[in-house]
Amino acid sequence: MPRKRIILSATLFTIIVFGCGVYSGRRLASKANSRGSRQAQSIVENATNHSLLLKREKTPSKPEKAEPPKLRSLEQVEASLAEIMTRVLRERFKAINDLVASVNLADVPHVLELAEKTAPIGFRTSLRNSLLERWAQTEPVAAMDYANKISIPQERQEATLAVLRAWAENDSASAAKWVNQLPPGTLRVQAIEALVSVQKDPLAAMALLESSGSSLDRFRDAAQTIFESWAQLDPQGAAAKAISLPRGGFRQQALQIVASTWAWNDPLGAIQWSKTIPESSEKHQALNAIVTGWADSDPKAAAEFLMSSDGNWNRKNMLYQVISVWANKDTPAALAWVEQLPDTGEKDRAMYSIAAQWAQTDPKAVMTYLETLPGSRFRLGMMPYIAQQLANENPDEALAWAQRLPPGEGRNQVFNAALTQMAQRDPEAAAKTALEFPPGRQRDQLVSSVAAQWASVDLDAAKQWVDQLPDGTGRREALQTVYSQLANTDPKAAAAYAQSLPASSMRNQLLSQVAAVWGNTDLSAALAWAQSLPENETRLAALNNLRDGWVNSDPQGAAAYALNLPASESQKMLFSETLSQWAQNDSEAALKWANSLGSNESRNRALASISCGLAESSPRDAASLVASLPAGPEQAESALTVVRTWAGNEPQEAAAWAASFGDTDLRGNAFQAVIATWAMQDSAGAEKWLNSLPAGSPRDAAVGSYIGVLASTAPERATSWIEEVKDPSTRLNYITSVAQQWLQSDRGSAEAWLQKLNLPDETKNQIFHSGE
Repeated sequence: MPRKRIILSATLFTIIVFGCGVYSGRRLASKANSRGSRQAQSIVENATNHSLLLKREKTPSKPEKAEPPKLRSLEQVEASLAEIMTRVLRERFKAINDLVASVNLADVPHVLELAEKTAPIGFRTSLRNSLLERWAQTEPVAAMDYANKISIPQERQEATLAVLRAWAENDSASAAKWVNQLPPGTLRVQAIEALVSVQKDPLAAMALLESSGSSLDRFRDAAQTIFESWAQLDPQGAAAKAISLPRGGFRQQALQIVASTWAWNDPLGAIQWSKTIPESSEKHQALNAIVTGWADSDPKAAAEFLMSSDGNWNRKNMLYQVISVWANKDTPAALAWVEQLPDTGEKDRAMYSIAAQWAQTDPKAVMTYLETLPGSRFRLGMMPYIAQQLANENPDEALAWAQRLPPGEGRNQVFNAALTQMAQRDPEAAAKTALEFPPGRQRDQLVSSVAAQWASVDLDAAKQWVDQLPDGTGRREALQTVYSQLANTDPKAAAAYAQSLPASSMRNQLLSQVAAVWGNTDLSAALAWAQSLPENETRLAALNNLRDGWVNSDPQGAAAYALNLPASESQKMLFSETLSQWAQNDSEAALKWANSLGSNESRNRALASISCGLAESSPRDAASLVASLPAGPEQAESALTVVRTWAGNEPQEAAAWAASFGDTDLRGNAFQAVIATWAMQDSAGAEKWLNSLPAGSPRDAAVGSYIGVLASTAPERATSWIEEVKDPSTRLNYITSVAQQWLQSDRGSAEAWLQKLNLPDETKNQIFHSGE
């Protein structure tokens, strides 16, 4: 069943909901109800991307038949490419598809020669891959031979996968035969994913993964493709398969996809199935996915389920989202339902959700309503968002509203939001308005906001305006904003400006940004610039922003350079992350280089970093590498990194390895890492392992970690584990932690538990208040 995802842009509300007090829902309801069903219809007609929930289209419109592209001669293609290269970078990318579609298949090798001469790297790679995909439709072997000859490893891998996808579309059997001859490693995994992405039969796709010889957790991205198709055809069969999979990330993804898809057609059936999942984070994630799908088809039923005892487990997090979808469909009905809720946090969150939808369709009405609530935190939190919506329609009216407001934080927020929106349409007018404010922090903020918006539409004009501003904080902040934009088009000039600034966090931030942008367009020039910087933290920060591209193109050069920098914590981090990334791309080459180092200290540091990179794909190899290191802080840190990563896929094996650690403190830290990950996936299995541990400080550390997990997922179960803690101070800390979270989700049960505890009344009162 086709569907599209609709994402809530008003992130502000998610934060506001938890910090604001109770307000009168009926006053809001009366305002909205006065518009009756007319507004509800308007909301449906003007639905935008303001829901966190999944929306499916039952009857998607048939795509119009596109006319076949007109083929061009090689000379015409060459002229067209030359013209494209004169455009701004964004427009170059847009032109790739049309250009490639117009190339005669016989001319593709010649056009590839032209493509290799283009810049920057990102554009060249995209153009090359598009040409290879076209070539692979008729000559996949020749296209693959070309891809395999690309010298830069990362680009070669991307090109190979581009060819493979096109090959599999036309001849999946031959493409699969080619994949089967690949050696184990990252490329083989990604190649199998490419085959799965074009496989029409979900059972065949799943069989392909299971016969690959690799852990399913290396194919997490394929889980959605397979199980969404499967659950549409046979939800029970898809669910049975998902629950039979080995625990790990692939299984978690499969369960969520099955739950969401099943709930669209049969939410009650999906709910009944979810009850058969063992108590764990997987069960809660599946239930979240069910409610998500249910809300889109029947939001009232989904909301009533959350308010029932069965839905209490995640009412706090999900009700806001469900009401948002309902209000988008039928605001009066959603309001009427929310009005009958008791005055609790659930009602507050629900009313905020409705207000968010109302603001999308009638910000003036919400503005009028807010003016009747002086001093409320709800009003203060809503004002910037309403100002943005109002300024989209009428910036002058938004400014007039701001001027009517009394001085204070709310007025400043409205001015900032209104001018930011105005600057997108009329930056000169917005700039003039900002400078009419008296000197001070508010004007500085307004000037910076206007500069940011102006620079996004006309960088030269924004720069000229900022250059003539009087010196001060406002001008400096605005200059930083403008030069941040300049980094996208002229990183060399932006770098020169950043280096001229006095030492500050602003200067470091701008230099890092320049490095990141410049590295994407001209890595060699960016590296030369970064290496010319003074030997300090700024240089290391710039190099760290260039690390990904450098390691992909010249891992040995990147590693050698990082190794020979002056010793510091930042240098150690750069070296470690460089080796870790290299190991993920090509562990054999990384190990060969590390073992060639003459210094024992450098070699051990390199091997420790490589073990961290190996942990995701080959945890056993990583563990063996860690075991070969000399005892000390580096070995201990590497061991914990490997344990954490390994536990995410194979917790029992990770736990067994952790139990072999001779150092008691290290074993305790490792047990904490294992249980924290294992309990989120399979709390029953984790608890069984925990009960099998012998008494001692490592077990105590694991118990504490487990209590921390249960505090947020199953606080009533955490209470029995707290009873095992003997140290009074530690026990009180656990009680407080669990109570604070339990009081938020189910205050009645938490209070009943606290009252039974043998604690002084003063301590109990302190805990009660800490959970408010």
